[in-house]
Amino acid sequence: MNFIGVISQHQHMELTRQVRDEYGAVSLTTTFSPPSRSHKFKNPVLEGARYELVNAGYYYPITEMTELPEGEIIMKVARPYNYKPWQYEGMMPAMREIINRDGLYIWLIDKGSAVEE
Repeated sequence: MNFIGVISQHQHMELTRQVRDEYGAVSLTTTFSPPSRSHKFKNPVLEGARYELVNAGYYYPITEMTELPEGEIIMKVARPYNYKPWQYEGMMPAMREIINRDGLYIWLIDKGSAVEE
């Protein structure tokens, strides 16, 4: 059995701690459209923060995504739900379709690079 798909995954809370340790104040936002909302993990939006961590929470339901914030993408990490066997735990067919079509990622955006241009 191949366990690479499972052991190579990053959980959003672990990733958020690592990003905060390295970059300091990071604003946490989402590209998911309503009615998607974060559960069990509060995402503070910090006005004026240079770095924005996008989709680093547990969002449900998975909905169509809006555009990413402007800036340089520093990091792009696949969410565990990109691993197909995990798409069947509480996922509706429409949510699986979005994930399989677009992918589900956490991005770290440097908004300062967009301001400097």
